[in-house]
Amino acid sequence: MLPIMAGRANSDEHYVLDLCDQVIGAKCSRQHRFEWLRGDTSPATGRRVALPVDGYWEAERLVVEFAESQHTEVTPHFDKPDVLTVSGVHRGMQRALYDDRRRLLIPEHGLRLVTISATDFPLKGRTIDRDRDRDLEIVSAILKRESLICDPEHREGREQGSDEHERRPVHTALSQFVAERDWDRFHSPENLAKSISIEAGELLECFQWDDSTDHARVTEELADVLTYCLLLADKLDVDADQIVLDKLEVTRVKYPADQSRGRSTKYDQL
Repeated sequence: MLPIMAGRANSDEHYVLDLCDQVIGAKCSRQHRFEWLRGDTSPATGRRVALPVDGYWEAERLVVEFAESQHTEVTPHFDKPDVLTVSGVHRGMQRALYDDRRRLLIPEHGLRLVTISATDFPLKGRTIDRDRDRDLEIVSAILKRESLICDPEHREGREQGSDEHERRPVHTALSQFVAERDWDRFHSPENLAKSISIEAGELLECFQWDDSTDHARVTEELADVLTYCLLLADKLDVDADQIVLDKLEVTRVKYPADQSRGRSTKYDQL
């Protein structure tokens, strides 16, 4: 049992939560379980087991989930495609179902959910290529995206900016357009994300055979992509400009200008 616990303590999940503790200035409850967040009913026992979250800061009303590769990639070792779970699907599909359940229920209970992915960091193989100073900057930028760091100026700027964001002509026009047609009922985050992908495919089709494109058509398809992106940002209650700027800060750390200037090399090969 001791080697297993030691291995978990050295995992990327615990490393990232340690970084979050340092940035936030408080220690989280790890593998925390809520009464209202449960898995599917076991046919054998009739019980629904409480699902853990990676890190929970009660005072900040914050949950952080660390997404390792098995959360986004097919991983036979973890997915066990030949073994069915209590959900009636293999473990990989169950993991996706439970991740969706966390994304739905955690905000519904008044908590903030932030997902930090392994791919937010430079990787060595499938694990984080650790550099604590650099990785602290990455985690700080991700948490600032949600105004979770005790930075009064940052919070005040986000609060003031949100009102300005809602008054922008494009957002006002989109909101009126959707409201007039009662289309918001169809605009779930999942449907909007699928629409972005569909419209991006139509934009790509403009360049299917060569780069001699119809500029007007490209502009129309690009407008469709941007429209769905803005609708999704509004649905998720995030400022589209701000999340781009925050992500740029993360990318700036991964791609230092002096190492990546004029190169298309991936960050872990610089």
